[in-house]
Amino acid sequence: MVEIGVRNLAAELGGSKNTAQRAVVALTEARLLTADHARADDGTFRTTRYLLHLPTDVLDSVPPRRPTRRTGPTNSSDITAEPTQLSLLGT
Repeated sequence: MVEIGVRNLAAELGGSKNTAQRAVVALTEARLLTADHARADDGTFRTTRYLLHLPTDVLDSVPPRRPTRRTGPTNSSDITAEPTQLSLLGT
């Protein structure tokens, strides 16, 4: 379970707010994500809580990857892993 807004999710993933929203909708429609939209006592919306539902065999097939922080300018020769992208939306 994670509490995050769509704008913050987009920023974390390096995408736009609209793309993040479409991805959340696609995952929800595929029943892979459950969103809990709750309100605070004063009636304002709280940050949405998301629960991701993944089959266990999916988790076994993806090796964990540690995020790396770069401290200086980077170029293409600094890249050590192949870039990957999860396609959630039809092309």
